[in-house]
Order: sequence, then C-alpha cells, then structure tokens
Amino acid sequence: MVLTHRVEQDRPLVWAFAGDDLHKPENLGSGFIMLKTSEVSAKTILSSVRQGSFYWGNASIIDDITLENGVIHLKLSKEALITIYINNGQKARQITGRTLDYQVRGDEGYVRMEVMSYEGEIAGTQPFRVIAEAEIINPYNVEGQFHKGNLHAHSFVSDGQLSPGELADLYQQHGYRFLAVTDHVEWKIPLAQAGSISGQLIYEGDQIRLGVCWVFARQPGEDAHAASTPVLIFGTGVFDYNIPYVPDGTYQIEAIITTTGYPVAVLPAEILAEGKSSSTVIITGKEFIGGIDILLEDSTSEVINLAAQALAQNRNSGID
Repeated sequence: MVLTHRVEQDRPLVWAFAGDDLHKPENLGSGFIMLKTSEVSAKTILSSVRQGSFYWGNASIIDDITLENGVIHLKLSKEALITIYINNGQKARQITGRTLDYQVRGDEGYVRMEVMSYEGEIAGTQPFRVIAEAEIINPYNVEGQFHKGNLHAHSFVSDGQLSPGELADLYQQHGYRFLAVTDHVEWKIPLAQAGSISGQLIYEGDQIRLGVCWVFARQPGEDAHAASTPVLIFGTGVFDYNIPYVPDGTYQIEAIITTTGYPVAVLPAEILAEGKSSSTVIITGKEFIGGIDILLEDSTSEVINLAAQALAQNRNSGID
C-alpha cells in the first residue's frame, strides 16, 4: 500500500529493512541487511543505505542483483522460491530456482522480489521504480559487493546486556562488516505546567546484579503511565531517580525491572523485581516532589530466578 501510494503520488519509494534489535546475545542474526558498496566506511555505508543498495532478511542467500537492458537479474546461493511483486502488491510471477530474469514491461509501477528457501530463510530486494519500459530506477546501481551488517542493536548504555565493545566483537565474530548501536536516550520536552518527582529506589535482594529499572508516574485508575524514567541498577543498594516533566495531577509511583529491559513485561515471568511507593504524589504547577522511596522486591518465581542467574552468568565479571 505504501509503495503503491508513493508511485501514484510520483514520490520516491521507501526501503525495507531488517534487524535483530539485539538486547541479549541470543537475539543475534534474526534479521540483518546485505549492503552493496565498493568499500566499508561510514561514508559509503550511509550512501548505499540512502540509495537503497541493500537487501533485507535473515539469510545472505542473494548473491547478486543487477539490471541490464530492462531485465532484472537475480542470482541466489541456493535454490529457493522467488516471488515477484508489482504495483498494488500483485504477484507478477513465482518460480523455484537459483536464478531469475525478469523483463520489465513498463507498467508495473514498481518491481521487487522476495526469496524463501526450503529451510525457511527469507530475503527481499528493494523496489525498482518503473516509470516506463526503458526508464527504471535501479537502487543497486553501484560498484562493489554485498557486505553483512545490522543497523539496530542495544548495549548496556540503555537496556542491552553487552558493552558497545562486546557488541562489536560479537558481530565481527559472526561475519558482520558494520554495526549501528542504537541505544535509547532520554528526550526531555519542557511543558508549561509540568513538575518533577524524585526519590530513591531501594533494592535489598540478590537476583539483580545489573539491570534497568523503569519508574512510572501513574494516575490512579489509569492503565497508561503519564511519565517515566529509566534507572540503572547495580546490585543491592539505594538508587536515585527523577521523573521530569510530570503534568498536573495525582500520581502513584511504581517501579519494575524486567529480564528484557523493556518498561512493560509481556509475561509475568519477565519481571525480576517490582515495587510501589506508599505515598500519593500531588503535582500542581511547576513543583518538585522529593523523598519518595520504593522498595524493590524480588519475584519468587523459579522461572525468574533461573532467568536472573543466566543473566548474571552471561555478564563480564569486570562490568558488575
């Protein structure tokens, strides 16, 4: 739908990406891109990404993508199901093999290919913009070869498990040529009638050696929180927090630590520790409320205990 809309509006097409969104080592390789460039440098990588000179997927099974005399050539490293999509998501052709030669008619709007192997590996090209039979915009019109990389991963600077250096080593060991570390940062937007809430988290348990604790300001009876802030927890101790830009209102302060580092647990077993303040906080105008303590209590779930132990064992002892 997006590609068709942009064809109809005569606007540039958009590129498809894949990534593993790595937070812990076992996420490695669930998605990546294969980028065609003459050399691996920040300048050439960004240039090829802007042009769309890369394919996406969870396997490097496309060896080459070329356009010659109105024919798109696709060469694979193994036999797979190849599907050709054109305007409105129509399937123009579907074949099984290691090569594809598609003669562009001129009325397709765009042409893109998806490949799936018998093992379930998948890869997909970027769309070729088709203006006419002899006027095709080829995103792969660059010299060079394909290089494996990932543009979305997290270190322990935010909610990942590894240091940036450990991330780089891990990807390099698995044949990646480039990596983007995309850690979360706080983006503070001032509000005219906003105050802030500060206090301390107290953790006395023995499960968590390093983790991200999210502190929420939630209005009573509301499911969604109004404001939040992350706090890095280093084992047993007392940790300061400050939730900025909290609008006027009455709030209950809550905190949670999950195995994933995300502020919302999908399963109860993902919760390592949680707690609530015993006070109700009332913010009126630009007020600063401090001194609210939250006691973080470990979960008693055996599943969570095992997850926490595995988390601790996977850490570099020099970090803890």
